[in-house]
Amino acid sequence: MAGKVCPKCEKNTFFITSGENRKCSNPECGCKMTVPPHEHKGGRGEKCSNCRKFTVFKNVCSNPNCGARYS
Repeated sequence: MAGKVCPKCEKNTFFITSGENRKCSNPECGCKMTVPPHEHKGGRGEKCSNCRKFTVFKNVCSNPNCGARYS
């Protein structure tokens, strides 16, 4: 099974290692990509103190019934 194209060695060797993190399996390359979990791209957010759900990203609750903002 081929992975995604590695931006460094340009081969289909870029595989998911955990969550949305990827690592090139080519031993000569070793390129890594880390996606931060709190950028609406994966992972759960911080726990909202108002609605008690893990929906806080960038100091704003993404729960449509809450919408709390933190500063």
